Amino acid sequence: MKLIASGTVASLLTIDRAFMLMTDLNKIPLFRLEPVPTPHKNSSKLRFVVDDRNNIISLVSSGYVLTQPRETIQQLIKPFINEIESWKIYYGNGIVMARFRWENVLETNKIKFKPGILVRDSVTKMYRLKIYFAPYISECGNELLITRASFSRKHLGMVKYALEQFVRRFHEWLFNTSILRVTHENMMKEVLDKETFESIIKDLGLPRKYTDGIKWCNGYTLWQLYMDLTNKLTTLNAPIQYHVKVSKLTRI
Repeated sequence: MKLIASGTVASLLTIDRAFMLMTDLNKIPLFRLEPVPTPHKNSSKLRFVVDDRNNIISLVSSGYVLTQPRETIQQLIKPFINEIESWKIYYGNGIVMARFRWENVLETNKIKFKPGILVRDSVTKMYRLKIYFAPYISECGNELLITRASFSRKHLGMVKYALEQFVRRFHEWLFNTSILRVTHENMMKEVLDKETFESIIKDLGLPRKYTDGIKWCNGYTLWQLYMDLTNKLTTLNAPIQYHVKVSKLTRI
């Protein structure tokens, strides 16, 4: 997936963050349905999903209900638009992933962090709308992704009432500090021997530049490895795919 937009708005600036964020969200492609050429077998029962760059994304049935990931994500974020300080938006082959970070600072287990999410949606519904917990550790600048903690909805567009219910529950989940606290406590209990450490690094299959300099030592925990890896990924602005790979360490 390619990064198609990103932005950061410092809380002290008077810039209209809503305008900046919506401008970037509008870079997410819109999609349409196109008829399949008549020589194709059963063409009357099929449609192409095409993005606004005229790329064919998928072949679907004529009864397929088209929804726009751009509009869904805009609906989700709109109630919090003046609380968000940074965002990154990715797109590839009909799939959209968008990362948002709130400006509020929370604390748990002496870890100061800013709440954040990674939203994933797919125009073909290969993936349903899913929101992963993705906090930002203020002290070291690590972008975390805890995929075992997710909030999802199977949708055909959100009507106003359903959206209001969803947003209220989502906001309670987002500011729940126990997600990070429990993850931290569980991963600190997992002390790695050298063989396990090397096996994890090998299985992740990351390019070497994201693992160079990360060394095992006695008492090294899974949490320390996770923090070392996410620090590398964040500092080197790694593709979102690598953040997703490393996030599997949190599924304990």
